[in-house]
Amino acid sequence: PENEETLSYSDARSQRRLSPLGERQALDMKAEFARLKIPVSEVIASPMERAARMAHLMFGQAILDSLWHTRGSNYGARRAARLQVLARPAGTGNRVIVSHVGTLGSVIAYKGSWQEGACVVLRPTGTSHEVIGLVTAEGWRSAGR
Repeated sequence: PENEETLSYSDARSQRRLSPLGERQALDMKAEFARLKIPVSEVIASPMERAARMAHLMFGQAILDSLWHTRGSNYGARRAARLQVLARPAGTGNRVIVSHVGTLGSVIAYKGSWQEGACVVLRPTGTSHEVIGLVTAEGWRSAGR
């Protein structure tokens, strides 16, 4: 478990790591993004090791941005800035944000069940965003069948 008082973005030993299951899920998503030819123009990840590792496994790189990690349980902090990112079109491809359930839940009104390793699909509207759906880790695996 992580301890907020000793957690350091630059010291992976102070954080929970991406599990072997999480690594397999990232590689499954990478394969499906490629197979489905989903264009990605921007990858943003929480600076937490597990999120950065998932982004690296899926796309080889990411912009690490602490906006996408909430320290403690103050999910309202910097909410407006996260909403601005979600409302903005990504350019010629899609924006992928690798974050955490609580942080994403603070800005995305999804009525279903959040799961680790799931992908929430949004459509930016310029002033807000629309939730299209959620693809579970198993959903990515079955998409390839």
